[in-house]
Amino acid sequence: DEGLLPPRVAGLVVRRAERRLNLSDDQRQKIKTILRTEKPVIESLAERVHAEREQLEVQPYDEATVRAFAQQHEMTMEDVLVEREKVRSEIQAVLTPEQRKQVAAMRETLYGRFVERLSSLGDEL
Repeated sequence: DEGLLPPRVAGLVVRRAERRLNLSDDQRQKIKTILRTEKPVIESLAERVHAEREQLEVQPYDEATVRAFAQQHEMTMEDVLVEREKVRSEIQAVLTPEQRKQVAAMRETLYGRFVERLSSLGDEL
């Protein structure tokens, strides 16, 4: 879902980042505390996104219904963005300046792969 990774994928991403960043035990513990604290909010948001999508998929097409869904979904995605940035900011505060540079580089690499896959999507159809 938009802004929310499936738990299995999120776990893989976190473990890979953890290895690449060479986190100290203290940093690892602080990040785990952040994620545990925010877990109920993240799970609630994921449930909202999933429920909204399911609701839209069972509806027969009606422009007014889709527009109403879009407005509600926009508010949900705003909440997702706020939570994501809150967690990101808290985690960034735990990292060293060098680790923050590494995270930025990893993010650019992932974004590049995403754009590459998106641009080749039409080739696969």
